[in-house]
Amino acid sequence: RDVPLIRVAWHEGVFWSIDNRRLFCYKHCALDRILVEVCRWDENPEFEMKWKNGARSRQDAEGGRLVGVVQRLVDMPLPRSPVMNLAESQVSCFMDEDAQQTHDELRRIAAARRSELLAFEDQLAADVGIAWKYVAGVAGEWFPATIQRS
Repeated sequence: RDVPLIRVAWHEGVFWSIDNRRLFCYKHCALDRILVEVCRWDENPEFEMKWKNGARSRQDAEGGRLVGVVQRLVDMPLPRSPVMNLAESQVSCFMDEDAQQTHDELRRIAAARRSELLAFEDQLAADVGIAWKYVAGVAGEWFPATIQRS
């Protein structure tokens, strides 16, 4: 299923998100780039509310790189995460060592796949306007193609 875009707004020189659970998941999975919906700060009062409520813990977040997590499903173990700020988190049940190792290996595999995809996207962007570098299939036939900006 499609995951909704994270909503962000520019405030005091940085982007702030109001979709913190998804943002934690993306940070935990080490996604270098994601699509976001850029909003105006004053169009959604949730931005101001989360910004004010997070003021106390902001100094311990290493510039937004660490996240406080509240475990809602206490019978479902959470993975340990390099982006989790334990001092600001409420977690009662972590994965056992075997489950954590499996989880970390799957995360590494997914990160490697994502890295390959990002490299391909970067190459496509670099190739905009280079004549006939690619071929495109149309109705079972292949034709030379040039990537153009839309």
